[in-house]
This record gives sequence, structure tokens and C-alpha cells, in this order.
Amino acid sequence: MFPKQTKIELFARQRYDGWDAWGNEVECDIDLMAAIADKERGQKK
Repeated sequence: MFPKQTKIELFARQRYDGWDAWGNEVECDIDLMAAIADKERGQKK
């Protein structure tokens, strides 16, 4: 559907190639607190 877009599987139970994963049954790729901090630092410039 959107082959060139970044994808995330929310509430993931397993990993898929080419997708980021976030959930309590899989090792997460995403650190939400770090992403929020990065965004806040970018807005302060």
C-alpha cells in the first residue's frame, strides 16, 4: 500500500523484516522517551 513509508507494528508479538516493532511481547526497536527528548531539543533551536 505504501511501500516506501516507514512502518511500525504496534502491540507486536513478533518481528517482521522492514518494520519497527513496539509491544510487550517483543524486544522493542523504539525508545519513546528518547524520541520525545529528541523532538523537544529540535523545537528549541
